[in-house]
Amino acid sequence: RVMSKQFAAAGVAATVELSIMQPLDVIKTRLQLQGQGIAHGDTFVGTAGALRGIYQAEGAVGLWRGFVPGLAVVIPRRGLKFAGNSLFRRMLGDGSGGPLPFSRSLLAGGLAGACEAMVI
Repeated sequence: RVMSKQFAAAGVAATVELSIMQPLDVIKTRLQLQGQGIAHGDTFVGTAGALRGIYQAEGAVGLWRGFVPGLAVVIPRRGLKFAGNSLFRRMLGDGSGGPLPFSRSLLAGGLAGACEAMVI
């Protein structure tokens, strides 16, 4: 039950994160690809120019291109990490439910991150 709450919280966090970061990722990708004969043949001067160009050519929707596939990756990744961290914190705790010492907390986060990296 705790793990399902952790997973759900991670899903919400991942959705908020991607909602904010997706336009910047689209701009970064377009800037990297320009001049390569890829994408739309865009030529932008800087981040602000790319933002304006994408918005004018594709509207606001163009800034969130790839959002749904991104969610399909980010939600399980964050969910596994949050739920794994919760599980490892319980496993490494002394059963009192109190805070973990820093070294055990660090180990729990590291193990959760390793699980995330191996599974996804």
